[in-house]
Amino acid sequence: MNNNGIEYYDGTNKSILKLQKEIENKYEDGYEIVLVGNYNDIDLINLNSYCNNIGIFINKEEEFVKLSNNNKKYIICSANYNKEAFNKIYKVIENNYNIVSEKYIIKMN
Repeated sequence: MNNNGIEYYDGTNKSILKLQKEIENKYEDGYEIVLVGNYNDIDLINLNSYCNNIGIFINKEEEFVKLSNNNKKYIICSANYNKEAFNKIYKVIENNYNIVSEKYIIKMN
């Protein structure tokens, strides 16, 4: 409750809250956060804020060269992104780095 007596509730989906916390934890543990999808995807932009806005956005296979040599990578893919395109990107990254985990964003309408 604020000073005006108005109560606020966080209506964020529980799975998104969990993912936000996972990103914070992975970032603090030294993982490079990789955000796969459209650069303007509001969910990815929001999730990037949980790693001090230094997550690496990837939208095409050839963009994997943006990644550092850090083998600890945490990959998040937007639910709006084409799954076949994601699988290609994931395979390219997997062939070049040690992938630790992947997640899909659950988009709430």
